[in-house]
Amino acid sequence: MPQEPLFQLNAVSYQYNPELKAVHCIDLAIHPSESVAILGANGCGKSTLIKLLNGLLFPTSGTIKAFGETLTETSLRDMQTAARFRRKTGFVFQNADAQLFSPTVREELAFAPLQMGLARAETERRVQDIAELLRVTHLLERSPFQLSGGEKRKVCLGCVLTINPEVLLLDEPTTGLDPRSQEELISLLRQLHGAGKTLITATHDLSLAARIATRCVVMNESHEIAAQGETGKILTDSRLLRSVNLTA
Repeated sequence: MPQEPLFQLNAVSYQYNPELKAVHCIDLAIHPSESVAILGANGCGKSTLIKLLNGLLFPTSGTIKAFGETLTETSLRDMQTAARFRRKTGFVFQNADAQLFSPTVREELAFAPLQMGLARAETERRVQDIAELLRVTHLLERSPFQLSGGEKRKVCLGCVLTINPEVLLLDEPTTGLDPRSQEELISLLRQLHGAGKTLITATHDLSLAARIATRCVVMNESHEIAAQGETGKILTDSRLLRSVNLTA
């Protein structure tokens, strides 16, 4: 029997104002253990779609179900519902500086599990485990704002991993990273997917999609889904990629 989707979007649209359409009439299902790349040119709405999936924005019209429950602004006002949802999803912002705020990396990594009510001892164990996984143990007492771009991105991912979510939502995760940092991040994302995590990545980087995604969802400049399918088929469809301004 096929697994129920983790996310089910039906006719989802979002407008920042009456003149500014961000996504339009999106139908999409995302299943457990998938790695899905949401592809599109800048301004097509892929970052907005990621924020809708994470409950940072809510549809102007249409419905989103997450883990079997309808995701709305009202539902997330309920503390128990919000806690269930936040334990299952982790969001990594495109701009690392928008996500980091604590005095040290150690406090940054501990923040989310403590907010979720984990005991201090369990939180410290998770911080140590994630720091070792990400190879940032030597940075634990440093200020996040003294780190390189690649180090900041690792810490942002670590902040998410300390709550051990089922789903990782990533917005342009390799933007601004040097080649070595990109390789390290891609290797880690592949490792997490191999361990059973569901990855949803918004990107315009076709090489990143080729390396981490099992399925691609392609958005066009009308803010709609132009195509979706297995990564290899999507990335070899040169006519499609040209039509959505992902290749010349």
